[in-house]
Amino acid sequence: MLRTELRAHPEAGVWNHEKSGARMSPEPDVRVGAVSGAAVCPKSGVRMRPKQSGSGLIEVLVAVVVLSVGLLSMLWAQTKSMGYQRTAEFRNMAAQIATEYADRMRANVAGADHYLSSYRYDPTQGFSRPNSGEKCHTATEVCSAAEMAESDQYDLRVMARNSMPGGDVLVTRGQNSGYDIWVVWIQPNVPGLDDPALSSAVFCPDDLKRDKHKPQCLQLGVSL
Repeated sequence: MLRTELRAHPEAGVWNHEKSGARMSPEPDVRVGAVSGAAVCPKSGVRMRPKQSGSGLIEVLVAVVVLSVGLLSMLWAQTKSMGYQRTAEFRNMAAQIATEYADRMRANVAGADHYLSSYRYDPTQGFSRPNSGEKCHTATEVCSAAEMAESDQYDLRVMARNSMPGGDVLVTRGQNSGYDIWVVWIQPNVPGLDDPALSSAVFCPDDLKRDKHKPQCLQLGVSL
């Protein structure tokens, strides 16, 4: 039976193998200390803490801040996009109403002056039905040019009010014996629609620019 012998080396804690002469260091004697999870070296008495893993508090806070900034940027962009889309819908509807109004005026040239507005813009007030009532909407009744103008005016004003907040239509005398059709509405006070770049108030006539409701306007000139 072979027997391996180790001889002490002058250096403390180092041993020589008898045959190979290799220098060997014994494993350090590490004992578990009283503190849970801590080890104590018996020679030096130094308490060794276990290596910690995972993200630190600073890294977590930085990640939260970066994520919050990204989400807020996305929310701001989405709000602006919705504002532009909503404004485009209002302007498109106003253009349709103005075009319909112009077509009805051209179909009733004799009563064109009766389309001129005798009222002021007030989004808080409703509209009075004309005296002709439903007379001009039936095939059996005959309407005068003035009655047809009153009926058309009422129909288009109701359409504007139902399509846009504070919607209304006004007709004023234009240049060269023409007429100006003004479709008016109130911009909703919601995020995304308060951008001055979306405002159409600059297109309003002077009296509406000074109106306390700060309406938006679309103008269409008509020559008969």
